[in-house]
Amino acid sequence: MFDDLVAYFYENVVASYNAFSGALKNNVSGMSKDLRAAINSATALYHFREHIPRIHQKTRKELAKKCPDYDLLGDIVNAAKHRALTRGNPQVSSANDIFEQVVFTKYRDEEGEYFSSEKTVLVKLKDNSDRNMQEILTNVLTMWF
Repeated sequence: MFDDLVAYFYENVVASYNAFSGALKNNVSGMSKDLRAAINSATALYHFREHIPRIHQKTRKELAKKCPDYDLLGDIVNAAKHRALTRGNPQVSSANDIFEQVVFTKYRDEEGEYFSSEKTVLVKLKDNSDRNMQEILTNVLTMWF
């Protein structure tokens, strides 16, 4: 499929991450485009471990020690695939906990009123906190470097 591990990393993992980052920057929302790009990137980042030669491969637990968001990413990918997680102690309960959000901000200064909007994909954790998907993906991508 890809020439080698480095090609796979850049042509699949990094390309998926860049596609998600690009989707967030455009001003188009709807049809779950950002969510789909986020899940595609998450899947590529999480499963990259399986493409590393066995002699150098680390377990999910070992990688989570290096980057705790890798463990969270595994739960996100599994929730997206299976809809609901019922085994173990995942940080995410279901695919419904992964969602798009658009934030509109209105602010005013001495020159007038301004508006801005920002798209994001959030993950609702079992502890009821929200995590920004781009932050999670960036942390895991950085781990692979």
